[in-house]
Amino acid sequence: MMSSIHGGGGEFVGGQQQEEEEGLEPADAGGYRKYLVLLATPSAAELNKFVKDGGEEDDVVAAHRAWHQSFLPSTRTSLGEPRLLWSYHTGVYGFAARLTEDELKVVSGKPGFIHALPNVLYSLDSVEF
Repeated sequence: MMSSIHGGGGEFVGGQQQEEEEGLEPADAGGYRKYLVLLATPSAAELNKFVKDGGEEDDVVAAHRAWHQSFLPSTRTSLGEPRLLWSYHTGVYGFAARLTEDELKVVSGKPGFIHALPNVLYSLDSVEF
C-alpha cells in the first residue's frame, strides 16, 4: 500500500507497493533510503545563523550545508554512512540524504520543507536491429 505524508506544504510518497511498481531503490539493512529533499529558499537571517566567518563564498556554501544538516537527526546513519549526500543551493534549495521513513516524517514537519522524492532506479533497455 502506498503512503503519502504532507508537511509544510509538501509531501513524500513511500511504501512497499510503490517500490515494486516504480523501481524505488530498496532500503539498506538499516532501513535507510536516499531522498531528494526540496526546501523553501532560506531567509538571510536563517542562513546567517550558519555563516562562520566574513561571508566568503566558501563560507556561504558551508552555511548552506550546515543549514541542510540541521534538518537531519545526526551526521551518520546507524550503519556509519554519512546522511547528507549533497547540498543544492543554486537554482533549487535542498539536499540529498539517507533517511528512514520515520525520520522523513520528522523532516517533513520542519519549517521550510516543501517536498521529498525517493531515489528511483532506472534500467536502460536496448532494441536490437
